[in-house]
Amino acid sequence: MVKRIVWAILLVMSILLVWVGLAQQPATPVHQTTKHLAQGQASQMPLYTEKRLRINLARYPQLRAGIQRMIPMPGLQGAWALAKNKSATASHRLIKTVAFDPQGITTSQNEIFVSAYDHNNKANSVIYVLNKWTGQYIKTLSLQFQDHAGGVAYDPDR
Repeated sequence: MVKRIVWAILLVMSILLVWVGLAQQPATPVHQTTKHLAQGQASQMPLYTEKRLRINLARYPQLRAGIQRMIPMPGLQGAWALAKNKSATASHRLIKTVAFDPQGITTSQNEIFVSAYDHNNKANSVIYVLNKWTGQYIKTLSLQFQDHAGGVAYDPDR
């Protein structure tokens, strides 16, 4: 009888540990495809649903005030860019990649600019342009001969 109770308690504890462990796992991305991405564009699909992102961010009290308005970062699910090429005379070729990492962010009066680089080292860096007021993606600027753009700045006078 005691043996059954001990086994039952162990079973319940195991189930609880698995359940808590699964709850702590990172959320799975919304999708992982770029096959319907128009040439020259960047994916607008976020990695996670807004609900899941808010749940994850709620764990950090320092971020609560900043999560009133969220804008999905373009290109996290894929984007087009110039293929990495060291030759200035070679023709430019657009390729699609899913490995862009955002690096820098700045704003102008009406736009947000986000620099990103391809961590698979196959494409040149890009700058995504977004509408500052709506968060809508405007376009991708593919940088020529730039394989790792870091920070980005905007100077309204130049």
